[in-house]
Amino acid sequence: AVIGSVSILNIPALVAGAAQIGSVTVVQAATGVTTPLAVELRTNATSCATTVVTIAGVATTVLLAAPAAGVRWYITDITITNAGVTACQGNLLDGATTKYSGYLAASGGGFDHTFARPLPITAAATVNANCSTTSSVVFAVAGYTL
Repeated sequence: AVIGSVSILNIPALVAGAAQIGSVTVVQAATGVTTPLAVELRTNATSCATTVVTIAGVATTVLLAAPAAGVRWYITDITITNAGVTACQGNLLDGATTKYSGYLAASGGGFDHTFARPLPITAAATVNANCSTTSSVVFAVAGYTL
C-alpha cells in the first residue's frame, strides 16, 4: 500500500561544485527495511562559513558579514561559552532582531545547538551576536548562503 510520496526536483545548477550537507533515508513501514535514496541535499561549497568571535561586553558584534542582495545566511550550528564570572544571556541576531538565545552560566557555562532545519537570516543581513550583561563570551557559528 502507498502511505506517502516524495517529490524530488533536480536542479543541476544548484549542485555544481557542491558539498553534501545531508541525505534522505526511507524506512518501509510494513517490513522495517531501510532504503537510502539516491538524493542528496547540497549547497555550493564556497558558500559555507564558520566563525569564532569573543565578545567582552554588551555591544552587538558581527559574526558573519552581510551577503549580496537577495542572498541569505542559513545557520546550521551554534556554540556559545561564557568565560566570564557573570551569568548572561547569549543572543544570535538577524541584523538587530534576536533569532536564537540561550542562558550562559558564569565561569564556563554555555551550550551548543545543531538546527534540525537551518535557521534562515533575512536576505542581505549580517549575522550578529550580543550578551545581556558584560561578560566574556565566545560565539562560534557555522552556516551557508543561498
